[in-house]
Amino acid sequence: MASGAGARFGAARNAPHGAFARRRRSQIGWFSMHEQSIVASLLSTALKNAAKEKASKILRICLVVGDLSGVEEEAVNFYFGFVSRNTIAAEANISYTHVPVELRCRKCEMIFRPEKYDLHCPNCQEQQVDIVAGRELYIDTIEVE
Repeated sequence: MASGAGARFGAARNAPHGAFARRRRSQIGWFSMHEQSIVASLLSTALKNAAKEKASKILRICLVVGDLSGVEEEAVNFYFGFVSRNTIAAEANISYTHVPVELRCRKCEMIFRPEKYDLHCPNCQEQQVDIVAGRELYIDTIEVE
């Protein structure tokens, strides 16, 4: 399929327009490569830090995940089971702290949490905003022994 306007990548063959977007991402066959590369990087970082501490086992990896990061727990857990095999993190648990979306109004500077897809400032009704929270994706702590 050629790229360009209207090209759909990853959509199921013969699926009606938009069907791919409506599919539940929790269906294992539909996990994206996005989470796989994130998990590979996450594991690499955890293993490097565990090696610095001369740890024999990683028990828990605590992640901070913003609601706009595009990262889904179920997909991360799924891929982590594969990429961590035969490592000191093979039995590690991943815990998540979620960061909600927060926006700052460009007109009145009010910081607010939008309701669903309403980006209007509740103070002045302006719709021009900057994202101040919700994109986070990082390892907060790693528990080792």
